Amino acid sequence: MFHSARHIRAHPQLLLLALMIFFQGSAYGSTLPYLSITAIRHLGMSDQAYSVLVFVTSVSAVMISVSLGILSDLIGDRRRIMIAMALMGVIGYGAIFLFPSIPVFIAATAFVIPSSSLSVH
Repeated sequence: MFHSARHIRAHPQLLLLALMIFFQGSAYGSTLPYLSITAIRHLGMSDQAYSVLVFVTSVSAVMISVSLGILSDLIGDRRRIMIAMALMGVIGYGAIFLFPSIPVFIAATAFVIPSSSLSVH
């Protein structure tokens, strides 16, 4: 474990990426509790439906993560993928803000937002 920390400290690019992953994870983690408030209180989704959505989102995040890893290895240019996934985050959160409905919330939360939260990894 400490070998990894020394390696990251020795390479400024890796340190920058590690900090980006930390801040992105912190931002995603701090907004995650508000997704349930938005879904249940403001949009009227049932507790059971939200539970199913969380399960589907978890499965989707794993599938998207593996797929993006394979795609980035095939393409080689990770910048394009990172830009596309960052735009997916803008589209996902923007869609929830602009079109507050249960179908939009489900689509954005289950498929679009997980892809954007994995963009730096």
